[in-house]
Amino acid sequence: MIPRYLRLTVFFFCLSTALFAQAKVDSLKQVANNPLSPDSAKISALIQLSLHFKDSELAVGFDYSMQAVNIAQQSGGQFDIARTKDNHATILKFKGDNKEAEQLYLEAAAIFRDLNDSVRLSATYSHLGSYYQGVEQNQLAIMYMLRSLNMDQSRPGMEKYITATLNNIGNVYYSDKNYEKALTFYKKALAMNIPLKFRRYQAINYLNLGNTFKDLKQIDSAVWYYEHAIQLSDSINLTWVSAAGHEGLGSCFLKLGKPEEARTEFETGLIQAEKFGNIELTMYLQGGLADAYKELGMLDEAKAKWRMCYDTARKYNFVFLLSQLYLTGAGIYEASGELKFANHLYKRYADLKDSMVTVQNGVIYRSFEERLKEEEAQIIREAQLKSEEEKSREESRRNRMALLFTGIVLMLSVGLGLFAYRSYVLKKRSHENTLKQKDIIEEKNKEILSSIAYAKRLQEAILPWEAKWKSHLSDSFILYKPKDIVAGDFYWMEVAGDEVFFAAADCTGHGVPGALVSVVCSNALNSALHDNQLRNTGQVLDKVAELVTQTFSGSNDQVYDGMDISLCSLNTKTRQLKWSGANLPLWIVTAVNGVAQLNEIKPDKQPIGKFENRKPFTTHSVQLNSGDMVYLFSDGFADQFGGPNGKKFKYRPLKDLLLLNSAKSTSEQLRLLADALNQWRGQLEQVDDICVIGIRC
Repeated sequence: MIPRYLRLTVFFFCLSTALFAQAKVDSLKQVANNPLSPDSAKISALIQLSLHFKDSELAVGFDYSMQAVNIAQQSGGQFDIARTKDNHATILKFKGDNKEAEQLYLEAAAIFRDLNDSVRLSATYSHLGSYYQGVEQNQLAIMYMLRSLNMDQSRPGMEKYITATLNNIGNVYYSDKNYEKALTFYKKALAMNIPLKFRRYQAINYLNLGNTFKDLKQIDSAVWYYEHAIQLSDSINLTWVSAAGHEGLGSCFLKLGKPEEARTEFETGLIQAEKFGNIELTMYLQGGLADAYKELGMLDEAKAKWRMCYDTARKYNFVFLLSQLYLTGAGIYEASGELKFANHLYKRYADLKDSMVTVQNGVIYRSFEERLKEEEAQIIREAQLKSEEEKSREESRRNRMALLFTGIVLMLSVGLGLFAYRSYVLKKRSHENTLKQKDIIEEKNKEILSSIAYAKRLQEAILPWEAKWKSHLSDSFILYKPKDIVAGDFYWMEVAGDEVFFAAADCTGHGVPGALVSVVCSNALNSALHDNQLRNTGQVLDKVAELVTQTFSGSNDQVYDGMDISLCSLNTKTRQLKWSGANLPLWIVTAVNGVAQLNEIKPDKQPIGKFENRKPFTTHSVQLNSGDMVYLFSDGFADQFGGPNGKKFKYRPLKDLLLLNSAKSTSEQLRLLADALNQWRGQLEQVDDICVIGIRC
């Protein structure tokens, strides 16, 4: 199990990244802590310290980097702000905080462009290329890497930066499984690093060559390169590369049928990774150790280590690692004879693998076209700044020409003025008529908007008060986003004895027509529950369908308006849940052997309203456990267009999104759900009302 980020291994800096002797470290600390040191000197010392500790004690490196950022922000110098942003982005990248790292890199690049600092800009471009390769946006990665390479090759003394970029281009080809080209670039970088004695970069080249030969199934060559990577890394205290090398060696020994040797390598690497402080690398080594335990027949130890790795991956939302863990866990539980749970994990692996591309490209990362637009906008801004002087000169020339023609204009203006006056009189009359019509239209618009606003207040009156909702369903969230001022979607809650009835409903249409239907349907629900004293959810929906049909039967025309609905009743003492659905399903997330599993209950395929061949609604009964999550929703979220290709979000990614976040607090789930929707939709129009409800039992 090779971590994706391990191929993003060479980050280069304008400051030396060679490991310092202890005396040098002490000297830098004195500069950083001396109140008489200039801010710029303190920042330089803190950056060097952060880079020194980055490879061995990441938490220490992070603290030094944060100190540099804070001093730069206080001093206000653009150069210092840019270099601390670039450095801190790299530290965050090693910690696994990709989103903030990307933003800091882009901000640093923008400042270096404004300062015309091509050396620093080239370095930041290379860092951006490595970042985008790590999140599998290879087109952007190549674009930034080639920019960096072209800038460096045009200047002497840039060998270190050129070798770094060659390595990173190899990473992109590796990611695309073009192993021959990857080997070509890795070997070019290594051939330059050995005579130049860039030992840190040399160790990274060895590691990447080991990864590539392993994937080519040339295990002997892979072992040779991994061993050299470990040996060299240990000699220069490059902890994370050594740990990654042990992970690679362990994987090779598993392929060679040597589980005891693999176990030794994984355990050694795990100690280093935990000391270094990188969560993702630690999890991959734990997963490898679980594989080794399985091959050794130590199934209890394998399950324990797999469980530890799985829980961490879910906690930090490492989607790609989760996919691999489902497959690893399936093998372990299959070997222990727990076939039902093994089959469940195989299914989760297949489902998550199918949906990862949609979630990644549609929700988490910005598209290649968007980044190109940003770059084009930056180029346009630069061109505009460069042309300011030319514009000024051109305007002076135009002013001189204007003076030459002033006399001519004055003479013509008298004649034209007479003609214009006559035209003005005629246009004034027409304009006055137009203004009268405009005033009438504006007054009508005000009346319409006032009526809609009043309709909104009426619709809000049918929705449960927040205090009432929270008093009975305290651990819950509601994502409610009408498309227009008023909506066809609504949520509903009433209490009868020990039972809390709640629902998510989607009425025909949206806007004013949908709102009118929602009032009819909400009143029908209240009548079925209170006037008719019905408590069985299926019988409630049968009665609601009857009442809605009667309401619309007074028209001479055939009216098929109504609603789809997901209706629950929850006994708050016994956690007994009853549910019925009209075209809308119910999702329940529960723990199976400690692993979150989403179960779907299918609805009856008929709406509330006029419908041929109607059948009684089915009532489903479920015994919930403490901590289970129940989700109700309309179709608005899944049908929202967005993402890089302007397609629907769909139910599978929504299901995975809810499942991945189900262990989080309901308030955090609401925030993540809203963020995912906004990022997916982008600048596109909301196409329908949206209602998603989550309740923890």
